Formats: sequence, C-alpha cells, structure tokens
Amino acid sequence: MKSSDEIFRLIKSMTKKERNFFRKKMLPYYSDDGNYLKLFDEIAAQADEGDTYDESKVKGGEYAGKFIKNLSVHKNYMYGMLLESLRLCSANKPAAELRNMITEAQILFDKLLFDQSLKIIRKAMKLAHEKNLTLSQYDLINLERNILKYTATVEEYIDKSPALFDRQYEVLKQCENTVDFYRLNEDAGIFLRSYGAGRVRDEKQMKEFDRTFNNPLLQDESEAKTFQSRYIFFLLNMQKNSTLERWAEAYDYAKKAANLWEENPSMLDGPVENYIFSLSNLINASIRAGKHEETERALERFRRLPENFPDTITENSKVFIFYSHSVHEISHNMMQHRVKELEESIERISSSMAEYENSISLYQRIILYYFLSTGNFMLEKFDKCTYWNAKIFNLEK
Repeated sequence: MKSSDEIFRLIKSMTKKERNFFRKKMLPYYSDDGNYLKLFDEIAAQADEGDTYDESKVKGGEYAGKFIKNLSVHKNYMYGMLLESLRLCSANKPAAELRNMITEAQILFDKLLFDQSLKIIRKAMKLAHEKNLTLSQYDLINLERNILKYTATVEEYIDKSPALFDRQYEVLKQCENTVDFYRLNEDAGIFLRSYGAGRVRDEKQMKEFDRTFNNPLLQDESEAKTFQSRYIFFLLNMQKNSTLERWAEAYDYAKKAANLWEENPSMLDGPVENYIFSLSNLINASIRAGKHEETERALERFRRLPENFPDTITENSKVFIFYSHSVHEISHNMMQHRVKELEESIERISSSMAEYENSISLYQRIILYYFLSTGNFMLEKFDKCTYWNAKIFNLEK
C-alpha cells in the first residue's frame, strides 16, 4: 500500500471529533502558513466522497512555498502528526487514562513518594474495576505490594503480602477466563463463516457445530467471570439458538447481551461497536420470535445510536447502522403486513442510498437490494422491484 493510500485510509477512519481535534489542537502548533490544513481538508473531502484517493486534486490546489514540490515528505510528516493527535485525543479514554495513571504511580514510586503513589494506585484501581480493565489491576497490585515492601516492617509484610498475591492470582484467573471465551468466540466465528448461520445440514457440520457450541463454558452463565466473558456467553448462545432456529431462546440471549451493555453505562464510554451489534442481533431475534413491540423499541434505540454517541460512533458504524436498520425495518413491516409503513420506510431508505450505498460491503448491498426488491414486490410496485433486482444482477460487472 502506498503512503498516500495509508494517510487517506487513516483520515477516512477518523471521527468528526478526531478531525476537529486535529484541526484545532494540533495544526496550530505545526503550521502557520495553512498548508497542512489545506492538505488535510482536501484528503478528508476525498475520503468523505468515496474510497479512492486522487493526488492530482491535491497537486492542483494552491499552497505556499515549495510545499507541493516536497509533497511526499509533507504527507509522511502529517501522518506522524495524525497519529500523535489520535493518541492525545484518546488520552481521556479509560484504557489510555489508566495507562497514564500507572505510569504516574510508577514515577512517584521511583522518587520514593510512596504515599502519593498509593493515592494514584487506589484511584486507578477504582477506574480499572469500573471499566473491567482486568489486566491493569495486576500491575497496580504489584506496585502496591512493592510499596508495602519498602514501607512495612518484615512482620507487617509477612502478614499483608499473601492477600495481595491472592488478588493477583484472582486477576490472572479472570484474564484466563476472558481469553478462553475470546478463543471460543473465534472458533464460533470460523464455523459461522465456513457454514453460515442456520445452515447445519449434514453429519460433519453437526459434529463441528456440537464441538464449538456445546463447549462446557457455554452451559452456565456462572462460567463467565468477566464482563467480556458474559457478553460472549450471551452472544454465542444467541448464535447457537439462531442456527438451530430456536428463536425464542435466541431472543432471550440477545436481550441479555443488549441489557448487559445498557446496565453498565460506564462500558459505553469507549468504543460501542459491540453494543451496536448487540442491538442489531436483538432486532433480528425479536422479529424472528414474533416480539413485535420489542422490535419497535429496539429499532428506535438502534436508529438513535449516532445522536446518542456522537463522539464515539465511527463512520463505518454509521454505515452498518444504516444497512442493518434498513433491512430490519423492511423485514419487520413486511412480516406485519403494514403497507403504509413499508412504503414510507422504502422511500426513506431509497432517498438515503446515495449517502451510504458505495460504503456498504458487496455482500450487505446484495441483501439490502434484495429486501428493497421484495418490499416493492409486496407493494406491487413491480418497476421498482425490477430496478433493485437489476442492481443485484449488475454488481461487479
């Protein structure tokens, strides 16, 4: 990949908040002639318009001095500026904040300011518990034990250190549990990518399905010891029951997964992709299970995600939300035979296609075109039905 493509992809991935931070907080310190701002805005405009970078548009702009002559150097320099900006912009995110606090506590420890170090350790430990940042707790306990070693008598250390070691062992067990569930989630993902949900057809596939989804870790919620483990427990049991077309059970697990995020709002301070997927799964399961009122509520929560999380919803997530909400809304209205609502939703979705269509993956585009075609068929708008079918047939031609 060319460096031009790398900086284009990086800028394309940036949220509105991250772009504004770069413009307002970083560029004034690095450039007083406006060249880097012009370069950034030109690439950002291209990133918003499509997936291809056109350097001729940059070179056609007006820049001071010999900026364009040394464009490759300036792009490499701005790439480093962007990474530094993203690091600073994320400094108030829990994981980054916690890393900084651990560093500060270690600095104070090295300066023998043990009481000040302990204050930060306790504050950091509270944050680590709130955000379920388990591994960081191990480092904090280790630092606390080292302070005890320097400040306590031998007798006091012998008395108190075993409890600290026990806490570290418990943290390691929680980390191991999380890794076990992550690995199980990967195994399930490989199975579903290989065979697809709802497609267990032969004996070989059924054996593989049983091996993956009947793992002892998935038999009882008590096996999941951490927030992430519990989320994966609900997710995989939802996928298992969806594959077996047991929609009532799939709905129950999908609802538990969504509730897990909503009942732990502190976990929504950072990336919200897993919460987005949880709501999408809940909508799908509630439609299949015939939970029509729950479907309406979940669709509304899903639709409002970008306005409820304006600083953390990425552009990719906005595209997924548009795609998933569109497919589920059409499906829900068709299953309910709500002709007026179906017609309104198809009209609204069709008018928004220009903004999102080229950003949706090929596979998802086929699905969305199919639902738009089927919905129009139900409305007896056969010309529009034919239009969306033609879009499917002409893809990649």
